[in-house]
Amino acid sequence: MDIVDQELERLRCPDPGPRDPFVLTMQDSHRSKRIWDNDENAPKDYECLHFRRVETKLRRGQLPCEAIMQLVRRAGLEGLLRVPFIQLDRGLLTALIERWRPETHTFHMGEAEMAVTLQDVEVILGLPVHGEAVTGNCGITDIPGLCTRLLGLVPDESELKGQKLMLRWLDRFNGQVNEEDNDEVVRQKARGFILRLLGGTIFADHSGTQVHLCWLTLLEDFDVAGRKSWGSAALGWLYYGLCHGARDAKEVTGPMVLLQIWAWERLPILSPRRVGNRVGRVEGAPLIAKWDDDFTMPDVAKSVVGHYRHALDILRPEQVNWTPYDDELIDSLPAYCSAGRAIWRAHVPLICFATVEMHQPERVRRQFGRRQHIPPTSEAVRLSHGKTLRNGPNRDWRNYHRLEVDRWDGRLGTVDQFEEHDLEGIYPFIDPYVIWYKQITRRYITRNGAATDGANRCFDLLRQPGLPQLTSQQMYELGTIGLQYLAKLQTHVRKDLPIHGVYEVPPAPVPAQQVVDEVEQVLE
Repeated sequence: MDIVDQELERLRCPDPGPRDPFVLTMQDSHRSKRIWDNDENAPKDYECLHFRRVETKLRRGQLPCEAIMQLVRRAGLEGLLRVPFIQLDRGLLTALIERWRPETHTFHMGEAEMAVTLQDVEVILGLPVHGEAVTGNCGITDIPGLCTRLLGLVPDESELKGQKLMLRWLDRFNGQVNEEDNDEVVRQKARGFILRLLGGTIFADHSGTQVHLCWLTLLEDFDVAGRKSWGSAALGWLYYGLCHGARDAKEVTGPMVLLQIWAWERLPILSPRRVGNRVGRVEGAPLIAKWDDDFTMPDVAKSVVGHYRHALDILRPEQVNWTPYDDELIDSLPAYCSAGRAIWRAHVPLICFATVEMHQPERVRRQFGRRQHIPPTSEAVRLSHGKTLRNGPNRDWRNYHRLEVDRWDGRLGTVDQFEEHDLEGIYPFIDPYVIWYKQITRRYITRNGAATDGANRCFDLLRQPGLPQLTSQQMYELGTIGLQYLAKLQTHVRKDLPIHGVYEVPPAPVPAQQVVDEVEQVLE
């Protein structure tokens, strides 16, 4: 069977995938299975996940005084401090999580895998990535003594939940100091402010109201804290949240604003239209600050997930901005947004105390301007996958994960050395990676998207360069399959596409008769 007949066979028997389950071994428990199985009739467009977020008060408050700011800088967290408050788009985030695969730690889009990488977390949030692993001993035996020494205050018992502290108690650390405060008091106030910042943003947990005191133990010496890889820990916590959400959870935690900005930068068709009330990025701020603006739709969080599912089902390679961070952009950002460039492509475990998730940039080489080939076997589920501090509240996680910490310490030796540049916008059907990927991926989330994309691919096959000329029989079959897809699509399509007012309105669908005429012209 030649390559054209193989493609016709795939079109003739639409399958969301995976056709070969040796990579995506957890499909039966993945949330995408339920969505497909329940999508026989009209799609459910409003099933958004809930995202834990407690940073509203923090982000809308004033910046800390200069004395506190200096200590925040020493701790390596200036970029995080300059992240603006951005409303989460629950529909977009839900649709992305439906495509996240715990087996590979990547999003399985229609034509290739994509992922949030160490490059993204450093450029977007300005968090350092090239540093020591964020881990340690969680066996805190003297909580009053720890708080007295590092915060200058002891919380009431009602403000403690085991080794967690209520975030509301930390509201008193607002980043301001008094004239009579000595150096030690300033340091204590800075630690309280940073603990509130960490627990309310990138390391928010499922409670939404508490922060673990293990983060406070890392802030005793600000210079030591500044040598930590906060960015890799935040990325590992995001990966954990995505894996948790992919298993059909109803609530997800983690730095979801990082994922949202990643999607807006790399998938421009899904990014909002800004009003321009706050034009320009604040000097000294990471890339995310350019999105500090008002949008044309007041409540982005009420977006319809069905719109995003469909957009991702029919996503084309040319609609992806594979490399949004060119040298000119990088040079315009603060130095801390590219200080870890040397390990952006490192194959390493991302360590966040108990949580260890694998960073596998060799699966998304196109995001680094390199040509994508079939990747090696994924390590995503081989490590201590899915662990949190609840798996050992008094454990010394540095010792428990000593092998993973050693791998992280050798990160410079794991950088992907593949240097063949990606010069093709669209890979041909006969490309080995394309053939492999079609077999192992979960291509579609909804039947509506499958029908739309199938009809589009029928015409793509006619225009695909590098294929042998189609026989009259193959052309006839292709036309017939295209009409069948159109008929299937008409049974699932909504009466009206959801119009958000934020996104570009998609072009009107091609009338059925026009499709028939085009097919007949081809067959003639």
